[in-house]
Amino acid sequence: MARSMRVLHVDDDSDFGELTAMCLERDNDSFSVETATSVAEAVECIETQPPDCIVSDYDLPQKTGIELLQCVRENHPELPVILFTGTGSEQVASTAISAGVTDYIEKGSSSDQHEILANKIETVVEQYRAEQTLDQQRDLFKKTQQLADVGAWEWDFETQTGFYSEKIYEIYAISDGWEKSPETDIEAFYHPADQPRLRAAFETAVETGERYDIEVRVVTDDGTEKWVRTTGDPQFENGECVRIRGTIQDITARMERERKLESEREFVQRSLNALEDIFYYVDTEGNFQRWNRTLSELTGYSDEEIEAMNALDFFEGDHRESINAAMGNILQTGSDVTEAAITTKDGRQITHEFRGVRMTDDAGEPTGIIGIARDITARKQREADLMAERDRLDEFAGIISHDLCNLLGAADGWLEVVQAECDSAHVEDVANAIDRSQVVINDLLTLAQKGDTIGCVEPVSLTALVEECWQVVPDDQATLVVDDDRTIAADRSRLRQLLENLFMNAVEHGGSDVSISVGGVDDGFYIADDGVGIPDSERDRIFESGYSTTADGTGFGLRIVKQIVDAHGWEITATDSDSGGTRFEITGVEGSG
Repeated sequence: MARSMRVLHVDDDSDFGELTAMCLERDNDSFSVETATSVAEAVECIETQPPDCIVSDYDLPQKTGIELLQCVRENHPELPVILFTGTGSEQVASTAISAGVTDYIEKGSSSDQHEILANKIETVVEQYRAEQTLDQQRDLFKKTQQLADVGAWEWDFETQTGFYSEKIYEIYAISDGWEKSPETDIEAFYHPADQPRLRAAFETAVETGERYDIEVRVVTDDGTEKWVRTTGDPQFENGECVRIRGTIQDITARMERERKLESEREFVQRSLNALEDIFYYVDTEGNFQRWNRTLSELTGYSDEEIEAMNALDFFEGDHRESINAAMGNILQTGSDVTEAAITTKDGRQITHEFRGVRMTDDAGEPTGIIGIARDITARKQREADLMAERDRLDEFAGIISHDLCNLLGAADGWLEVVQAECDSAHVEDVANAIDRSQVVINDLLTLAQKGDTIGCVEPVSLTALVEECWQVVPDDQATLVVDDDRTIAADRSRLRQLLENLFMNAVEHGGSDVSISVGGVDDGFYIADDGVGIPDSERDRIFESGYSTTADGTGFGLRIVKQIVDAHGWEITATDSDSGGTRFEITGVEGSG
């Protein structure tokens, strides 16, 4: 009758644990499976009655399967522990092997997965029991077979003889005829820089019984360098070390991966340190997990101090509340942008813009917040300066619209009185000057008050608006032709200003009998005339404030046109029309066609 095997299965999913237990007991009637859902519960079961084998998931509440393994190894160094997990990665496997796991099996959806696990449990339990009862050769043989990349060795102090498994010869790249001895091996195979450490570990094990487990370099006869993990377990009888047994595992590939990962981590950190912005990564509680040099340089806190701080510790008052709310919003919605002032170690407050996104695990659960904080002190100052400038412009516009217009209105009234009493050609000149002043004031008000802003954007019929604008053209001899009817998305009042200014500009420069045409282009429209045109040398200046080629021009009309175009996100260019005049093309217009 088969000897019963007690198995402890540890998995936080109780349903999966019960299913695994049922499948294992079905596959092997000698199994008696007990389940636990946490490391604490598992440790309690082990202390009550140690099982023959432990099967554990990697992801467990509060502690991982590796940490359970470490707890087990403290009192049961040889007890078989199989990591049976869905968290499959080279890093987990490497960590598990380094921690001394007996075997590592990934969960799978295939129906024979539990059968594979059952076979593995039976194998490791039998081996565990055999290691307690069988002789040296059987013991070393099974270890070598179980761990394909691990060689076993032994040195017997009484007989002064050594034993190597086949893997040892492979690692050292030597033949079976090698004359073995601990000191000879250290001198012959190990890197000169690592020999003192290995020698000291071996001598301490012989003298005190302390087991060693270290990573050193092996250099073979052909100069090949390998990294190995070597262990030594001294055996004592009557207070003296009679033999020492151990393993050697080639970990070159693992070390290369770790070096590559370390190199990548260093590259990432150097890149982050090169940022002028603050980079940060905090967990869901706001505790710092990673940051760049900018944070410590700006705040005055050392890296050791930051490591012990919470993100909220950098803020005071309303700024703390803003950051706390932003963190909650990120964890809930995925991202957030907010402004707050960081309080430095010496009490200064520096305004930053914080952009953060939520980080999650494979299950989609939040693990933290990663983001960038940018110093916006200069930007806030620019905004304040622009606001002050806007206030000055508003004040200027108020003076123009109120005081100057009132004065001109009064002058116009007195001029009517003068005209009634005096018949002079100069009176007409004064009237024209007043009218001219009012035109200049209106243009200045448009530039100062509206500038490059727009209001409500709506569908506008180009043909209908053109015909409305044509009513303000002062000369009946001018003609208009509309070649295309389209609807465009625009601020109607500002588009009207644009069209009126271009019409007035055409009449002003082209003469009273100028002919104006309006039509469409692929992504916009044009206004063309048959006037005198614009010289090539002047086209770069026509949209500048104050530019005009006529004595009566204010020089603001085309500047207003350019501001309206920019406010809509359009583009305007001036070219020659087919008739030799000027053609203005406005492109980038949405809804055109």
